[in-house]
Amino acid sequence: MASKRLTLFLAKTQLSNPDKVVDLWYQDESRFGQKGYLTHRWQKRGIRTEAIKQQAFESTYFYGAINPLTGERHSLLFPTCDNYCTSLFLKSLSETVSSDKLIILIMDQAGWHKSQDLKVPGNIKIFHLPPYSPQLNPIERLWQHIKKKYLSNRFFENYQEILDAGCNAWNSLTKEVVKSIASGFSILAKERNNERMFFARS
Repeated sequence: MASKRLTLFLAKTQLSNPDKVVDLWYQDESRFGQKGYLTHRWQKRGIRTEAIKQQAFESTYFYGAINPLTGERHSLLFPTCDNYCTSLFLKSLSETVSSDKLIILIMDQAGWHKSQDLKVPGNIKIFHLPPYSPQLNPIERLWQHIKKKYLSNRFFENYQEILDAGCNAWNSLTKEVVKSIASGFSILAKERNNERMFFARS
């Protein structure tokens, strides 16, 4: 059902914007910080190692958006999740979009995503996923990758260390990594090349 609704939304958006290339991006937020994560670690047989799991409360939020087919990505860090921060993120994302493109940004139905006060730039169209369906959003899997590889088994002394760790983790991603994690996981991902042909301008 979500795939059918998105196909229809994509078709209407493309037909009403015939001079634009329409791209699908996926957006989400994820909290990280001093409430630590434990992950498995490789060791020689017979050796048991210690791992750090911090239990403090300082944290921040990734605001992220990705294109699963191209591996393009955009992120900002904010201290909270609300419509003001989301508006700032959308403005920042819109400024990276070339003049010949328009983004359909797929996001969940968090309250701040549907706020009347949310400011959506003209080159971004919002499509909301069904309630309680994180399995349809490929950036959820990217958050798991970042936390497991870069933010687990660590101790953060203060808020600045959290910010630095988040920036370093995000900047360590490559387009190839994003594509390998996200492509094939999102709704319409596999059909998108056919849709590009169908909606191509003559």
